[in-house]
Amino acid sequence: MYKRDEVGTRYEDIQKWKLRTLEGDEFSLDQYDYISNYVHKYPEKHKEKDFDGYRFYTMRDINALKRSRTFVKEGQNNTTIQIKPSQLKYFHYVDAFKDYAI
Repeated sequence: MYKRDEVGTRYEDIQKWKLRTLEGDEFSLDQYDYISNYVHKYPEKHKEKDFDGYRFYTMRDINALKRSRTFVKEGQNNTTIQIKPSQLKYFHYVDAFKDYAI
C-alpha cells in the first residue's frame, strides 16, 4: 500500500520497492529485464508507408498475445507492429514464449 499525497508515487519508485516472497527472498521489479526494452508493444505513430516486411499483432498482455496470431504479412496499421530486421530475433522469442505461457 502507498499513501496518496501531493507528490504522488511514480512507477519508477514502485520498481525500486523491495518485496519479499513467502520463502523470505527479496526482489524488486527493477532487477528484471523486459521485452518492451527491445521492441514496441504497440504500433508506432510513424510507420514506413510502403512497408513490405512482416508484422506482429500488438502485445497488450499475455492473454491477448495468446489469443492473437503473431507473424502476419499484411495487417492493419492500428493493430500490427512493423518488424524491423534488427528486432526479428526478439519477436521470435515472444512467439516462442506465447506457446509456453500459462
